[in-house]
Amino acid sequence: MEINGDVKRDQVGKLVRELMEGERGNEMKKKAMEWKTKAYEAASPSGSSCRNFENLLASRHSLGAKNRNTFEKGKLEVSPLHLYQPKK
Repeated sequence: MEINGDVKRDQVGKLVRELMEGERGNEMKKKAMEWKTKAYEAASPSGSSCRNFENLLASRHSLGAKNRNTFEKGKLEVSPLHLYQPKK
């Protein structure tokens, strides 16, 4: 949805109503919820973001990182998911 440089009040109202009540607004909300779910799954302890973060730290650890006691058998003691948990 776009508004050109010459904005009229009725145009804005029409677009807002379309977002709030229309089919396109429902599609956008559905897509946003899908992205929210994917982001939550990626940030979960078994998710791709958490695994990638653990792999990064493990590779730094194997290269001689200074804080070796942040690891527990190759795994983080605290998951990044504990830092941020979105409302369900």
